[in-house]
Amino acid sequence: MFVKSLKRTLFIGGFVLIDLLLETFLKGTPQPLKTIAGIVFLVITFFLGRRILSEYQTAGIIFSILAVVVAYSTFLHRTDLYFTFWFNVLFGLLLVSILACVFALKPKFDLGYISFLTLHLSIIVVAAGFLINAYGMKKCYFPLIKGKTMKECLVMGNTEVTEKKTGFPYPVTLIDFKVAYYESEPVIGVFLRTGKKYKLIKTFPLKKNKSVFGLKFKRLEIKKVKLPVLWGEGREGRFPLGKVFLEQNSAWTFSTGDQFPGLVGVSSEKTREFYVPIKEQPIVVGKSFVVIPVEFYPNFKYDIVEKRAFSEGNDLKNPALKLRILTPGGEKQTYIFASSGKPIHLGGYLISYTMDTGGLSFIAPYKTFTRNVVFSFIKGIFEIDGEEVVLLPEGEPYFRGKFAYRLLLVPPQEREYTSILKVEDTTFTVRVNHPFRYKGYVFYQNNYNPSNPDFSGIMVVREPGENVLYFGFILMALGALLTVAYRRKKWN
Repeated sequence: MFVKSLKRTLFIGGFVLIDLLLETFLKGTPQPLKTIAGIVFLVITFFLGRRILSEYQTAGIIFSILAVVVAYSTFLHRTDLYFTFWFNVLFGLLLVSILACVFALKPKFDLGYISFLTLHLSIIVVAAGFLINAYGMKKCYFPLIKGKTMKECLVMGNTEVTEKKTGFPYPVTLIDFKVAYYESEPVIGVFLRTGKKYKLIKTFPLKKNKSVFGLKFKRLEIKKVKLPVLWGEGREGRFPLGKVFLEQNSAWTFSTGDQFPGLVGVSSEKTREFYVPIKEQPIVVGKSFVVIPVEFYPNFKYDIVEKRAFSEGNDLKNPALKLRILTPGGEKQTYIFASSGKPIHLGGYLISYTMDTGGLSFIAPYKTFTRNVVFSFIKGIFEIDGEEVVLLPEGEPYFRGKFAYRLLLVPPQEREYTSILKVEDTTFTVRVNHPFRYKGYVFYQNNYNPSNPDFSGIMVVREPGENVLYFGFILMALGALLTVAYRRKKWN
C-alpha cells in the first residue's frame, strides 16, 4: 500500500515539475504550438502511467491540486492563472485520469455502471465546454459616449483591454447612463482641542432634540437649486468646462461667447483649484456653496450715490469680477478685484480672482452644450444654552471650550450603474451583475468614468462552448441522481 502511494505521489509530482518546466520553455511560443505540445505531453503521460491514472486516488489528488490553485487564484484575484499552459495541461491530466477510470471499469449496463458512466462523462463534457470557451471565446470592450453609435470595439485579452480594434456585427448606441447612490445622512462631529489643532473624537447621528456634548439638534434645512452647467465635447469625450490645472503647460485654447478674462481661485488647507469664469456657469465650492460669475468690469468704478457698479472704458486698468454666491442660507452678491480686492471666506475656503493666468490658455472643445445639475444645500440648526447655532457642511465649526462641533457629510456610496443601450432596433438595460443577451452576445456593465456622466464602458462576450457546458451540467445532475438511486437500492 505504501509503495503504491509513493509511486502515485512521485508520478504526479514529476508530471507537475515537467509541466512547469514546459511552461517556462514554451514562453512566447504561439498558442497553436503550445496546444500541440500539451496534447503530446498528455498522450505520452497516459501510455507511461495508464495504470496509475486509472486509480481513483490519482484523480482525487489531481483534483485536490486544481482545487488549491483555483482557491488561490480566486482569493487573490489571479484569474490569469486559468489561461496558463501548465494549468490547462494539469486540467487535461484530470480528464485523462477520469477516462482511464472509465475504461478500467468493466461494463455491466446496470444502474451502478450507468450512474458511474453518466457522472464521469459529464465532467468530460463540462471540461470540453471550458476548453471551447478558452480558445473560442470572443471578448471586446465598447467605450461608449451618450448619443453616439459604435460599430467597432476594442479587443479584450484575458483580463485587459488592448488597443486593437475589431468590427462588431451590430451597431451599439448608448441611450443613457445613470449612477444610483445609497442615501447619505449628515452627522455631527465632535472634535477635541489638542494644542492648536482639533482631533475628531466621534461622529453621532442626528436625532431630533437629542443632545451631543450639550449641542441639541433641532432640524435640517435642505434647499435644492437646479442650475445649467456648461459642458464640452472633445477627443476624450464629454467633460465639464472651466476647471484649470496649473501643471498643464501645453498650448490650449478656450472660447465661449460668455468667457471672462482671468481665473477664479478656490483654495483650502489641502487644495488649490482654478476655474475659467464663464457667465452664469456655477463653480462648486466644497459641499455648501456655489459661486456664479455674473459680470466682468475691465475698468471697475462704483457709483456710491446710485449704488451701482460700472466700467469706465475697456482698458484693463482696474479689472473686477462680479460673483453671485449661493449658500444654504440664501443668496448674496459681492465683488472680487484682481488688483486690490481681498479674498472672500466661504467656510474653510478662500475665493479669489486674478488676471495672472501663468501663461496658460484653455481647451477648445469641438462643441459646447449645457445640462441641468441639481445642487443640494444643507443647513443644520442646533441649540445650546438657549442659543441657536447654524452649522454648514465644510463651514466654520462651532467652538465651546475645548470642544468643536462640525456638520459632516458622509460621502455617498455608489449603489448601482445602469446603461440603457440600443443594438439595432432593440433597446435594453444593462446593470452590474445583470447582463443582457442578444443574438449570442452577452452585454456586461464593465466600468464608468466618475468625471464624465455621459460615458459607459460595456464588455461584450460570446461563448461558443456555452451550450456544451449546459449539457454537461445537466448530465452531472442526472449522474448525481442516478448515483443516489443506486446507493439507496444497494442499501435496501
